[in-house]
Amino acid sequence: MIYMKIDSLPPSVNHAYYDQVVRKGKDLIPVRRLTKEGKKYKTETASYLARTYPQEMRIFCADGSFGIISRFSFLELLNKTWPKKAKSRYKKFDTNNRPKLFEDALATASGVDDSQFLFTGACKQQGPPCTEVWIWNMDREVPSELFQIPGLWHL
Repeated sequence: MIYMKIDSLPPSVNHAYYDQVVRKGKDLIPVRRLTKEGKKYKTETASYLARTYPQEMRIFCADGSFGIISRFSFLELLNKTWPKKAKSRYKKFDTNNRPKLFEDALATASGVDDSQFLFTGACKQQGPPCTEVWIWNMDREVPSELFQIPGLWHL
């Protein structure tokens, strides 16, 4: 299993992608495109991963299957006015709309297709903004260490 940390957060899917309608023959087809913000994040993150984690990137191989657990830390996770004014204890943003662009950047850096990421999971916590990932080759290892990652299973 490898561990990598990036001192930034990927933009949400809503800020990373947009739909563009293109003509294909007589049909109009929506195509997903990266926004300027999405392109910048993907390029910078792929470069950072390749430059900072060359040894760790050796885990990736053609036709391998990989599992990824992502933990996203946000500066403000809790609503300060809860329970008196805010309806919810937590700020309203989904955990699952962050991993996609990170996984795209990881695929670019590693040279594997993101279809090889057969297991993915994500969680969020309050703390200095960062992205932490644990990745393992599912063909070669059983990640028993996942259950020992501090704070990963804390609710």
